[in-house]
Amino acid sequence: MGAADRLVEAVCAAPGHSLAAPLRGWCASSRPFLAFAQANTTKLRRKVREAAGLEAQADVWAELAVAAWLLRSGSGTLTYEPLKAGGGRGPDFALSLPNGGLVYVEVARLRSGGSQHLTSKLARVLADKIGQLPPGAGGVLAAALPTGAPAGPLAPDALRLLARAAQGEVLPGVPPEKARAFERLRVRLSGVLLLRTGEVPAESPAVTFWGHGGAAHPLSPAALRCLQE
Repeated sequence: MGAADRLVEAVCAAPGHSLAAPLRGWCASSRPFLAFAQANTTKLRRKVREAAGLEAQADVWAELAVAAWLLRSGSGTLTYEPLKAGGGRGPDFALSLPNGGLVYVEVARLRSGGSQHLTSKLARVLADKIGQLPPGAGGVLAAALPTGAPAGPLAPDALRLLARAAQGEVLPGVPPEKARAFERLRVRLSGVLLLRTGEVPAESPAVTFWGHGGAAHPLSPAALRCLQE
């Protein structure tokens, strides 16, 4: 049994688990991801076993797909849940770069279905997640899109919706006070990473990165290389 198979066996409760195949693929194709998964086996096992149902498992898939993307070049070190020990809400990942740069990454999955437009869903997620990006370093929201969804100008359109909501315009799921809170914290957002997959979740995602011109900490060229195709 190889290292990838041992890791999958340790993390997944059964070989037919929905996350077994993508996890095995990432571990087999990327030494940096395998090392990351081995260092976080206990956390991964807990997350996988707490993910009851396909929707929750898809949320875990989104986190791991982002981790695999960030580690694909092997040029950075990825820490899982870097601020968890301090309590409170924090980002999913911290990406430490060779030049000393640091980028925090929070992951979300935009679920399909429902009457809400995808841009509005992203706006709601941004309003929910902005507080999890700490000040003092670059901060990125990585959003996994529903199958077949176009990336388009989703991120800037979502920020425009939030700006209007802060002025009192109705935005489903985002009351004006929450939109105003986002406007106060939006300088923490260095960019938005959008991941799109095909019909098979194990496929490598297509990725689009949008940089936020109003960020307090614009991303370095090294960070951009880790985030862009």
